[in-house]
Amino acid sequence: MTVEKDAVQKVVNRLKDIPTLPSVIHKIIEIVDSPNTSASDLNKAISMDQALSAKVLKLVNSAFYGFPKKIETLTQAIVILGFNTVRSLALSISMVDFLTGRPGKHQLNYSEFWKHSIGVSIMARAIAKKAFPPLAEESFVAGLLHDIGVLIFDQFLPNEYGSAIALMHEEKIPLYQAEQKALQITHCDVGRMLAVKWNLPDTLLHAIAYHHNPSPSRDHFAITAVIHAANVGAKLLKLGGTGDEDYIRTFHISEEARRVLHLDLEFPENLREFAEHALVEGEEFIATITKK
Repeated sequence: MTVEKDAVQKVVNRLKDIPTLPSVIHKIIEIVDSPNTSASDLNKAISMDQALSAKVLKLVNSAFYGFPKKIETLTQAIVILGFNTVRSLALSISMVDFLTGRPGKHQLNYSEFWKHSIGVSIMARAIAKKAFPPLAEESFVAGLLHDIGVLIFDQFLPNEYGSAIALMHEEKIPLYQAEQKALQITHCDVGRMLAVKWNLPDTLLHAIAYHHNPSPSRDHFAITAVIHAANVGAKLLKLGGTGDEDYIRTFHISEEARRVLHLDLEFPENLREFAEHALVEGEEFIATITKK
């Protein structure tokens, strides 16, 4: 298969075409980044966008969160779920909404893609709750967004991306390796470039850029290791996917990540029942945040 010598430059050029983030996402990112913001600041930011407010309230009242009484207002949601959970939820909804729905030719099975993404989110939060509790909600967002580079490839360079997918099946290798061979650039690289362009928090940038190989992520190794392990776990359990799940023999969790996260040798099999049950409820989550 011919390697497109100008593929990297094509990606760089197309990234210039991607619009800047809406103001509400910028505001939520500021709130995520700042230790001095309050629940009131978050309430005001989400309330700027009526559609976002409605989605947040729909989700906090869904089976995914499982509260017995209906939560009527954003203020109630913040009090009951907590500041970190609601800001993470709002950022997830906003980013996914912005990244989906572009018309045109696509190579991805979007149903399986988002099923994988929410599967990684669910597993990442479970891993982080045990290993690094303060990172649990950030890990949920990072899990949902870790493959944004795949979305960019699919939506902005579908023809070129088709060659990478074909090579993946032809050589039975992971998608990111096929991307490197066919396009000289991976979805991790594209995701990192996008995270820089959009000034996403460093924790998200590292989780997106290094989820297949967490070793270079020294400053944010903890969250990157969480997403790395959750991604491998979701692939091994075949919770949705990007098409390379049949080549699971090539996936493994780095020893450093396994050690830092104190993962059992039975992982991810010991989370199968939990993840599959949570994924059923997660389908409503994905349906809500991807609905225009």
